[in-house]
Amino acid sequence: MKRLLARIAAAALMASTFGLGSALAGSIELSPVSLQMVGKERTTTLRVRNTEAQPITLQLRSVDWTQQNGEDVYTPSKTLAVSPPVFTLQPGETQTVRVVVEKVDAFKVEKAYRLILDQIPASSLHGQAGVVVPIRVLLPVFLTPSSASRPRLSWALASSPSGRALTASNSGDARERLVSLKVTSGTTQVAGEEGLSGYVLAGSTRSFPLKGSIAPSAKISVSGEGIFTPIKADLAP
Repeated sequence: MKRLLARIAAAALMASTFGLGSALAGSIELSPVSLQMVGKERTTTLRVRNTEAQPITLQLRSVDWTQQNGEDVYTPSKTLAVSPPVFTLQPGETQTVRVVVEKVDAFKVEKAYRLILDQIPASSLHGQAGVVVPIRVLLPVFLTPSSASRPRLSWALASSPSGRALTASNSGDARERLVSLKVTSGTTQVAGEEGLSGYVLAGSTRSFPLKGSIAPSAKISVSGEGIFTPIKADLAP
């Protein structure tokens, strides 16, 4: 059962990265796996369905999502609310969760949140002793200024404690989602053998460590896919 539940998180996170409309893995079906409200919209919904042959209890929490020093940071949200926050689904049952942004009026840059979906193990509900492996799914939620909002990336090389790193800075008013990102130095691939992926939030910076030694005179090339256009950039040495 634990192995099965672990696949839920992996499938949902993959779906959120690639923008799929729903995720199904073993015990729960989520639709959609990325939520967005545009302009004056402040309400949306998430559907959660139990596809397992036994009841399942879930908890939803909302966090503000920012990026600091090139890394994701989550803090409890005071503006994103969900209802109901805790619910039990019988086999085959579906719960519609209302997601609401409160106390946010005019804004110029997209706001990012995450919904953290945790399964509450039956042993915790009944006070049973034992090792509990936390299973967690993180769903992106975006409050976007308008349908015309777009990311605007710039790339640079930086030093990190473990060596050199590539940084992507987004000066646009909406996030960028990177898919299958690869980084090469000359003819050598220095990051993204399996294809890097992730978000660069509006007004934020994301870092990617580079491996091995890179000659000072070597040109760095970046390629991959974004939300609206392909990613392609060359950094002069």
